[in-house]
Amino acid sequence: NLPDHTNFQEVVHSCYNVYAPFEHEAEPGDIPSTMEFLSHIFGTRELSYKHPLRDAESINELDLGLDYLQLLYQKPTQTLPILCLVSRENATGKSTFAKWLKLIFTQNVAIVGNAELADNFNASWATRLLVICDEAKIDKQIVVEKVKSLSTADKILMNAKGKDHVELDFFAKFIERTHVMIMFFTHRITAVINLYILLCNTLH
Repeated sequence: NLPDHTNFQEVVHSCYNVYAPFEHEAEPGDIPSTMEFLSHIFGTRELSYKHPLRDAESINELDLGLDYLQLLYQKPTQTLPILCLVSRENATGKSTFAKWLKLIFTQNVAIVGNAELADNFNASWATRLLVICDEAKIDKQIVVEKVKSLSTADKILMNAKGKDHVELDFFAKFIERTHVMIMFFTHRITAVINLYILLCNTLH
């Protein structure tokens, strides 16, 4: 399972690559409607942060989102934070964003529910680039722990019905779409998990 969107190889080290090839050809041009939509999803405010080894810096929310999308395409094997799209309202663009990603990365995106994440059979999403949890309230601690663990894992045991378990390289990034704030931390957890939370407003 080796994702590559610019130099895809169907066979790697004499093994069949279960990742699906990228289906589009990049072309130069302006994308004003897309940029307007992404500005809504990611925001346009300036964020300040302090690196422990450097002076304080700032970055625009949209630039941060574009970096995330660029890394998905150019460096699909890189670990990225869990992306959470949160809004109590409807018509905020969460579902549209998921469908937009599905159009770009096609077979390499799995849109799943809480049940699929909790299930032991994971063949429907184990080889994908993006695992998007559909309007989920992750209320089972075992599922929360699984998502947190897999978000930084580099291997996964793929379990398909009626077949033996197979260990694969794992590069999936998780996106959660929800109406409630997802709590990935409890008083028992001390490990730091990368989490990127976006509060989405209604589209106009």
